[in-house]
Amino acid sequence: MRITSKRKWYEVDATGLFNRPRLHTWREFKALRGKDCDAKRGFGVRWLEPGHEWLGVMTWHQAVFVLLAGIRLGHYAPGDFLVSECTPIGSLVVQGEAAWVGGLFQCIASTVKLPMREAFKLGTFQATRAWLRAAMGGEDYGRLMETLEQWPGHAVEFTLFNERVGIHRERLVVWEVRCY
Repeated sequence: MRITSKRKWYEVDATGLFNRPRLHTWREFKALRGKDCDAKRGFGVRWLEPGHEWLGVMTWHQAVFVLLAGIRLGHYAPGDFLVSECTPIGSLVVQGEAAWVGGLFQCIASTVKLPMREAFKLGTFQATRAWLRAAMGGEDYGRLMETLEQWPGHAVEFTLFNERVGIHRERLVVWEVRCY
């Protein structure tokens, strides 16, 4: 199987195969009413189609206000996005995008403790497999390499934290696997 769109990625991700923070549909998110979640970390919007601007980290109330306004103004529909609980950015160890390209391992990485989009603007480096193995430890490095093997021809966007996060309470979060 090839993941050729964000929408397809979220279909695959819904199987629970990858360790990510919980994702909520618009209806589920509104029903939370700030309960049953780590409100201290906030929420982020995950668009199902590329091209939307990042709305930043928001509280539950801010996210409801912003999303409801966008829906009412016709900028997007409830089925255009999912809402994700945020991860503890202060616990970030390394984040990046890794892939096998022409038989060579490539990984663009950052250790800046900001969301990836912002951290990559401040600078990245080419992480070698040896550097990643040392930074991540054997288990998490092995999990990243297994994901790359399971999805040949795809890039894997990941973050490693120094605490357990996500639906499986692991240190490694795979944000996206893509071939588009």
